[in-house]
Amino acid sequence: MAPSVEAEVKPSRCSLKTLSGTYLYSQTGTWNGRPYSESGREKYDGNGGIEVVRRGSDGPRQAERGRYVISSDCIATMTYPNGFEMTSFVARDGSRFTFTITKAPGRLPTSISGWEVRVND
Repeated sequence: MAPSVEAEVKPSRCSLKTLSGTYLYSQTGTWNGRPYSESGREKYDGNGGIEVVRRGSDGPRQAERGRYVISSDCIATMTYPNGFEMTSFVARDGSRFTFTITKAPGRLPTSISGWEVRVND
């Protein structure tokens, strides 16, 4: 008897449900013209909501909620009440994504990017 081989089925399109679970992240760059780094945890609910807990090189731990949308070709936009917006390129299985801050508060240049990796469902 030959062993059966199951093919891994990958989603052909992304949706809100692609991002679901807890992700850890790290980001670096400049914020408002100054060197900056940050790490944190984001929980994506699969329905467009995000809960984030983070600590940056500029101060204390912070928590907030955000929103996200994702296109069928796996490009997501996340928005946060503090004025930040980021564009993300998401793996089709939702296991990880890279991001770049595309909108930030402040008068001086901001250039931040990083990766997020899902650590549970």
